[in-house]
Amino acid sequence: MDKFLFPYQLYKQFWEFVKNPDYKPENLTDKQKVINIFWLLIPKFLIAIFVLLLHQIIELWYVFPESKIKEINWIIIFSAIVIAPVVEELIFRNPLNSPKYSFGFSGLFLIVFLGQLLLFIKIISPLFIFSTAIIWLISWNFFNLKVKHKLFWKKNYKWFFYWFVICFGSIHLMNYEIEKSSVFILPILILSQTIGGIFFGFVRIKYGLRYSILMHSLFNFMVTIPYFLTTLFEMLFSSN
Repeated sequence: MDKFLFPYQLYKQFWEFVKNPDYKPENLTDKQKVINIFWLLIPKFLIAIFVLLLHQIIELWYVFPESKIKEINWIIIFSAIVIAPVVEELIFRNPLNSPKYSFGFSGLFLIVFLGQLLLFIKIISPLFIFSTAIIWLISWNFFNLKVKHKLFWKKNYKWFFYWFVICFGSIHLMNYEIEKSSVFILPILILSQTIGGIFFGFVRIKYGLRYSILMHSLFNFMVTIPYFLTTLFEMLFSSN
């Protein structure tokens, strides 16, 4: 018989997962998984609002990096609601229940981040980073994990999980024009996305990849509602 989780039980389970992430899925019906996603969206959305307010307060004293997105259009909205959730969940959440892919993508992220650092100080070229990443992926695809590697993964799973969370949050720095003077506020800048990685990771492990994609898409839709409302009001106003 499937297990029904009331909200307080769900939040307690989520908090226990935050303290010690595991790779064990939950046996729930599809209906209950969807219900739980909506319950989890509530704290995620409240956290996003808190982080936004925190940004506003900090901006009273410091200048945040400028966003590379100069204006919001329907292509950006479609990408945020449909394309980004699918691509990001496949990259940052899909490997979480596999020792082989956890190791493989962890190495890939390390190559990319070190490459970006070397690129920033102009030691290497983007082509070198791309080539190294491709070689790594091809080589890792033919590598067979030994029992000791799988045991290491199980024993240190929480570190793999939070490495993926950090990488997911950090990738969103690409949305901003980063300056040296603002480096120390970068963790705050991507705080919402980083915490989101924990929520999406929990859903991916406990309920499955399609549900983390669903939650990711729903959250992105929620944060774009103001744009939809503004566009609707503009259309109504212009028609009059």
